[in-house]
Amino acid sequence: MSAPAGLARRGQLAVAVLALTIAACAPSPPPISAESPAPSATITASPPSAGSSPSSAPATGEPQSATGIRTNALGSLNGNWIFFTRRVPVPPSITARLEVWGLPAGAAPRLAFSYSVPMGGIPEAPLDNDPYLRRQFSPDGRQIVISTTSAGLAIVDLPSGHARQLGVAGQFPSWSKDGSSIAYIADVSHPDPQVAVPERAIWVVPLAGGSPREVVGVGYSSTSPEWSPDGSLLVAQLRDGVGLIDVANAREVPGGRIPFALTMTGAHWHAGGTGLAVTLIRRDDTQVITYDRSTGVTSFVAQFPRPFDPSPCGCPQGLVPRDPRWSPAGTAELLFVLVDEKTGRAEPNILDTESGRRSALPVDAAEATWSSDGRQIIYIARGQTRGGALRAYDRASGADRDLVAPPNDAAQLSVASVSY
Repeated sequence: MSAPAGLARRGQLAVAVLALTIAACAPSPPPISAESPAPSATITASPPSAGSSPSSAPATGEPQSATGIRTNALGSLNGNWIFFTRRVPVPPSITARLEVWGLPAGAAPRLAFSYSVPMGGIPEAPLDNDPYLRRQFSPDGRQIVISTTSAGLAIVDLPSGHARQLGVAGQFPSWSKDGSSIAYIADVSHPDPQVAVPERAIWVVPLAGGSPREVVGVGYSSTSPEWSPDGSLLVAQLRDGVGLIDVANAREVPGGRIPFALTMTGAHWHAGGTGLAVTLIRRDDTQVITYDRSTGVTSFVAQFPRPFDPSPCGCPQGLVPRDPRWSPAGTAELLFVLVDEKTGRAEPNILDTESGRRSALPVDAAEATWSSDGRQIIYIARGQTRGGALRAYDRASGADRDLVAPPNDAAQLSVASVSY
């Protein structure tokens, strides 16, 4: 498949900006198959290694059964599964029912659990009603952390259906890849008493017990942070840019800012532990970069135009990459969705970060991930005909087929594949 027109380029710029310090410190589908250990593009099941009220430090409490979550035990989890979310309106209220479904290879989809999410409220308040599944799985793929209005942060055990709350309130949770902690976003009081709208911070709560801890302020960001494989670092959208956070010391890594980055649109650490991919918006363009933790080298692997719009609208009309996911096959291939702000189309792209070769899939996708063996791209379709359908695109044959169609008025939102 030929690469689409664009500015994909390979620039091995040895910008050791990012871490001189880091180095130191429906129809039954046929089987969709095997994957890598991080809950990003896919999750390989392996045993995991051994908060807050809006305006104050998070209160701690004993984990207890969570209320407001309806669960269905999935029983023994084996083989390859695809998990996806579905949001179902509950008229006439301003709430919806968020459902998490599992699709085992060669079988029908099964509802794992559901809970209520807000669809409106205080204008300044963030709404965590569209979970980003890949960051919310435990490393073994058998549990999911969610943010609820009734129980705060809660963990659902998929095999048993047991749900328990963590005793802290927060949003946009992210489970560490070493299994030890959960990071999340929660409000903090603004230092200026005249500012009524609270700012937010990243907090971390240990799963073994203990008090939640504020790590770093993020202004008004509402994006879950990305954990490094060893659980020592977070890459996050900060008040004034994108940077790396040392979790133990609760501070930014010196030299850990991505140069000229305004907004992060996605990040994913390679399962191997050294490679970080980040998609970002800069002042006049957008980029895909990789950072090698072992060498301290940052490489700019793709760049796209995003010129200033002189019209009264001032609306950018460029290309924006987002949600990068490394191939579970252990290769240098990186999947991301490229959004055309002018047409609204969003195409999954596969980039070989070593050769610079980039190919676009001829589909319109809201979110996309790899199948467990890397041979298919599983995505949530956009558009008038198949909008919202969970679909699979075969890389070898180009075959594109429905896996699960959404019911009327429901939206299917997020997707992750898991291999047990």
